[in-house]
Amino acid sequence: MDWSEYSSEKFKWLDKRAYNTFTQCGEDGLIQAIFERIGETNRYCCEFGAADGLWFSNSRRLIEQGWSGLLIEADSEPYQKLEARYANNPNITTVQAFVEPHGENSIDNLLERAGAPYDLDLLSIDIDGQDYYIFNGLWKYQPRVVICEYAPHFESMFIPELGGPGQAGDRAILNVGVARGYMPVCKTRYNYIFVRADLLDLLVEEPVVDSSLVRLCAVMSTPRLGFLTTSDCIYAAVAALGAAFLRGEGAYWSQSLTSCLEEALGKGANYILSIDYDSAFSVDDIKRLVCHLHDNPEVDVVVPIQLKREGGEPLLTTKGAVDLRHRLIPIQQGHFGLTMFRSSVFERLSKPWFKAVQDPNGGWGEGRTDADIYFWKNCRKNKVKAAAATDVVIGHIEQVITWPGQDFKPVHQTLNDWRKIGKPVEAFHKPPAETAPKKKAMAMK
Repeated sequence: MDWSEYSSEKFKWLDKRAYNTFTQCGEDGLIQAIFERIGETNRYCCEFGAADGLWFSNSRRLIEQGWSGLLIEADSEPYQKLEARYANNPNITTVQAFVEPHGENSIDNLLERAGAPYDLDLLSIDIDGQDYYIFNGLWKYQPRVVICEYAPHFESMFIPELGGPGQAGDRAILNVGVARGYMPVCKTRYNYIFVRADLLDLLVEEPVVDSSLVRLCAVMSTPRLGFLTTSDCIYAAVAALGAAFLRGEGAYWSQSLTSCLEEALGKGANYILSIDYDSAFSVDDIKRLVCHLHDNPEVDVVVPIQLKREGGEPLLTTKGAVDLRHRLIPIQQGHFGLTMFRSSVFERLSKPWFKAVQDPNGGWGEGRTDADIYFWKNCRKNKVKAAAATDVVIGHIEQVITWPGQDFKPVHQTLNDWRKIGKPVEAFHKPPAETAPKKKAMAMK
């Protein structure tokens, strides 16, 4: 793409993907979104100055996902922490050096000595000074994505003297990136994120599912009393999509949900979304679930990541280990908190879809099968493929008891823990009375 034809508006969709785990201004989420679209090749990153490898790091999240890399830091104190942090990681090379525009410690030479691939996936330049010259000195290597820091408070076209104080302004960094064959797709408070020009078409505009192909219907078995927060989510998300919302009431969750599902099928829905009364979600979560089914025709059901209430584990079961770096992971069973089904699932399943089965002793103890678990077993029996979306995370609303602590700051306790142990030991208790002799009380006039 020619610079004269470039329009940053085509990449505005990336802005809503920004989030921080280790980064400072949303770079973790932006990096994830970019590589979701352009793909990963060698999973190799280089960052300098890398500081201690944790604080405001653009590479830490990738390294935790198994990437290899070269981390460079000049200052002794943070470098010692960096070296110690990765001493037992054979995939990471740490180097203490001042990166120079040319000569022995040029970025090209440092990458070559580390054995880096010529088209490494990510290069992050953050040395608070000569970033402009380092970027401009990149000749031999062609990273696919480059993050380069600029000075937000300096004049836009300011360029420091070679070896002198100061840091280049945003327009100066922009120009050197374009001259090196890169186009900016994101700009955070301190960084430009560039993508190599030959990859840019993969990032132009967010993929959109043709709404005329989506006949979405949301279903919910509702208790007589519930959380208004979930109602707020439904009004803000389901209504915004123009989807039908069908809800049932009754003493039996499975019966009212079955009735809602049958009604949704009767309305001609091709996507059916189940909602639980205690889920917290947004319209973007629903859109992403639809896109997952649209883009993956071999998948029949997609569930988001959601935890059990009161400190529980994820509400899903896998067969063996899974790779959480993938956007979709295969599961054996999930939940109904905000789950997207193809309508064809219910045509393939034998009825009843939900059935509670007593334990071998005829009771409801260990060995029973709850109605929802019966559903997922039914899915496996009929070769329905279910997956969990690692990029869709929803909340689980729960009640807690708040006690005043000894310092009168709140102490939170789950209802189950209160039932088991009573008031927590951290709750306020009156200090013991003084043992000194009591003074005669003075009468108040």
